[in-house]
Amino acid sequence: MIAMWAANFVCVGMIRGWSVGGRVLSLGQIWWALAAFMGTQVVTGILRYESKTGIWKVLKAEKDTKQN
Repeated sequence: MIAMWAANFVCVGMIRGWSVGGRVLSLGQIWWALAAFMGTQVVTGILRYESKTGIWKVLKAEKDTKQN
């Protein structure tokens, strides 16, 4: 959930930053904001996986018990 909020914050922040003063957004700017959204999702997903917490801890425990 935190990763989704962070990605939304980045995307909406970029859009709001570009549209200050009533300026019209270009299609390219919208695509950059969406790319930043997806990039944030990838980075936070990698960080969550590397932290070995949450679901990854549970899955690792299941894998270890099956091997024994």
